Amino acid sequence: MTNVCIAAAQKVEPTNWFKGNLEPAPVGGSFRMKDHIVWGGSVTKGDDGKYYMFASRWPKSVGMGNWVVNSEVVLASSEKAEGPYKFEKVILPPRGPEFWDGMVTHNPSIHRHKGKYVLFYVGSTYSFKRPTSPVSRKVYGQVWNGKRIGVAVADSPFGPWKRLGEPILKPRPGKWDGAITSNPAPVIHQDGSVLLIYKSAPVPYPARNKNRALHFGVATAQHYLGPYNRINAGQKITIKGAKNAHVEDPYAWQAAGYYH
Repeated sequence: MTNVCIAAAQKVEPTNWFKGNLEPAPVGGSFRMKDHIVWGGSVTKGDDGKYYMFASRWPKSVGMGNWVVNSEVVLASSEKAEGPYKFEKVILPPRGPEFWDGMVTHNPSIHRHKGKYVLFYVGSTYSFKRPTSPVSRKVYGQVWNGKRIGVAVADSPFGPWKRLGEPILKPRPGKWDGAITSNPAPVIHQDGSVLLIYKSAPVPYPARNKNRALHFGVATAQHYLGPYNRINAGQKITIKGAKNAHVEDPYAWQAAGYYH
């Protein structure tokens, strides 16, 4: 005869350690600006021992959605990694509609290599006056379609910053990444070569309203200034165990022989 043991288990709700704990006030951290929305901070330690945050900002008065036309990359500093950070300066301001990144800079990702500060970011441009009120969906789409990844280099967090004249990776019409290149997540290796995760979508606005798929791809370069070439035959990253997964805002690093 086989003995059968039956046990009853009480349902336990999983603990969400983030819920209610994202407010930075208890540790005195964060970077805030009274009249601006601050977004996408990326931090590195300077040679002077201070911590430098590169972030996007745009005026609260124009609304959340106006990041696409009003965003600019700024610098903030702190004595501690967790902050609080104080505003220092705008480091990638508008530089004219004739440049590919002439009116918008966004999504900074800061890295160090052999004494240089290497900043990956997203830029776009437009020919009209910088908006002071929320923009229409048509204008939003027009500028969103221009998003490309760029690189700027400096000897100090304060600059001067030298930007490349062209984006490092352009979209491929008709492919999964036909609309934009965005949200750079680079890993700079000791020899200066790079593995870059990037985000894209298959079609630009207004067609994107019917196909909002967002995916990641991978490119590499022998040096962080490029040229960059897609690997794996230019295929998008497949997320195992997820069907038709949509992904956003990657970050990548290397540890223990793996990319994470």
